Amino acid sequence: MKLRSATVGLAATGYEAELDAPNSSPPGVDVADCHPRAAHPYPVILLPGTSYTVAETWQALGPILANAGYCVYGLNYGQTTLTTATGGGGVPGVKLVSIETTHDEVVTPYQSAFLDAPGAVNVTLQDQCPADGTDHLGIAYDAVSLQDVVDALGPDSPGFAPQCGLTLPLMGTP
Repeated sequence: MKLRSATVGLAATGYEAELDAPNSSPPGVDVADCHPRAAHPYPVILLPGTSYTVAETWQALGPILANAGYCVYGLNYGQTTLTTATGGGGVPGVKLVSIETTHDEVVTPYQSAFLDAPGAVNVTLQDQCPADGTDHLGIAYDAVSLQDVVDALGPDSPGFAPQCGLTLPLMGTP
């Protein structure tokens, strides 16, 4: 799946949605009559970070997952925490994946975003694409990070070959 062209302009759409309709959902998210397909029997719950909303954060990933056949839901509630993943504890049957950028100016050091749990997968964008300039705000709109999420939700298999290209702070893939 090539997501680079799918993310063009979506960061601006997300920021605009936050101003115009902060309680709205991106296309394909929170569809009341969504019925899971056999290929994706479990729903995906998208949680925005502190002080952000589903409308602002998931304009790219929400529609990508919905178009792939997932039932996608978003919650606006504030601080996102993974208390079950800290201290080496994990949740049986739950795949834990953390995707981070070395250019994160909010989570410092950036490695503190990584999960210390059995079987957890920690991904650094710049290990895949060294010139990726994505920062904290742009990661939700970066084509490589979006592909990492799609890959993580799929069956356990070798990773994908990322399509590296220009990525910018705040806006992700132009």
